[in-house]
Amino acid sequence: MVDLEEALEKIEAAMERDDLEDALHLARGAVRDFPDEPDAFLTYGEILTEAGELRAAREAHETATRLAPDDAVLWCALAWAEFMLLDFDAARRAATRANTLEATPHGWSLLGRLEERAGNMADADRCF
Repeated sequence: MVDLEEALEKIEAAMERDDLEDALHLARGAVRDFPDEPDAFLTYGEILTEAGELRAAREAHETATRLAPDDAVLWCALAWAEFMLLDFDAARRAATRANTLEATPHGWSLLGRLEERAGNMADADRCF
């Protein structure tokens, strides 16, 4: 049986070949084979995003945050998924959670975009 690291490397290789279909197949296998590994769901969510399957991507990112609720990277990925689905309140909650756990450039960038969207330019500048 393949370990998680090897599975993720195969997914990355498929993406480098621009083989989204194979990457999706491999990512589905990774979440099936490693149902308790947040990185499998993070990767699956990223591949689903590339495939334009945004609702499924959000579900994968939600699963990842349930598996590792103290991981800022996972919350940031969820925040961006929510943003892409235009659920700005959910995006703000997830990005705030991410930055509470560990301030990240991606989290601050998203919060800045949300503030900008709300017309709060001073707050947006602070975030950026």
